[in-house]
Amino acid sequence: MAKVDILLATYNGSKYVSDQIESILAQTYQDWVLLIHDDGSKDDTVALLESYENKYPDKIELIRDGVCTGGAKQNFSHLLGFSKSDYIMFCDQDDIWLPQKIERTLSAMRSAETENPGVSILVHSDLTVVDVNLNVLTESMFKGQRLNARLQRLDQLLMCNSITGCTVMFNRELLKRSPAIPDEAIMHDWWLGCVTLNSSGIVVFVDEPLIMYRQHQENTIGYKHFGFVFLITKILDIKVLIKNFNLAVRQAKMLDNEFGLGYLTLLKIRCFVQKLVRSGL
Repeated sequence: MAKVDILLATYNGSKYVSDQIESILAQTYQDWVLLIHDDGSKDDTVALLESYENKYPDKIELIRDGVCTGGAKQNFSHLLGFSKSDYIMFCDQDDIWLPQKIERTLSAMRSAETENPGVSILVHSDLTVVDVNLNVLTESMFKGQRLNARLQRLDQLLMCNSITGCTVMFNRELLKRSPAIPDEAIMHDWWLGCVTLNSSGIVVFVDEPLIMYRQHQENTIGYKHFGFVFLITKILDIKVLIKNFNLAVRQAKMLDNEFGLGYLTLLKIRCFVQKLVRSGL
């Protein structure tokens, strides 16, 4: 069986992290190791993690290095340095994994590897959005936000991310190409998706919710339903559009520096974003 490293980044997550770990323990696929790095929590998170590590020493490892990275993106990047398995998954502290999440994701990964041997592959899935008490808000985040689940062009993905990190699995071929997430990356999931496509890799979408994506006040990035209010807010908030544009170009430039993306692609990105800004979308 293929070993899977699950990377769990935590910070003040004592309210929900036990639910998340229990959902991982209940997975139908069991050949995994949970690697956890806490980013300086001030609540009972570390004590909870230590209790799980003591109970499941062969499955759960809490990394005690005293490093505070300063954010989820940086924490996940730090965790990548401890991964040794062929397959890696990101895990948020406040969600619930459905029982077949690892099994279904790994099946999609292996099918893609069979058809595309030796290339970078990233697999992601749909999500069911829930509230704090796990009441369903929308069965499909992709339908609720009208996301394009099958983006396979780099210039599109650079400007419109449809990959949610807590659903992701990627292979070691991709990790070899990006062993760390740079500061210029907007988020870890977005960056790895772009690296995958830039290296002629494959992004695979599992058209099935495999996670309960919990929404609460502490979410770093949350769900926004696509509707009239959402659309009008985006149109009117020009400052946010400009900020997002600048962040996207910064990320694209970093890809260019690291991997030779090329001026033509950057030019396409700029033109694409300018159209978005002019249209207010």
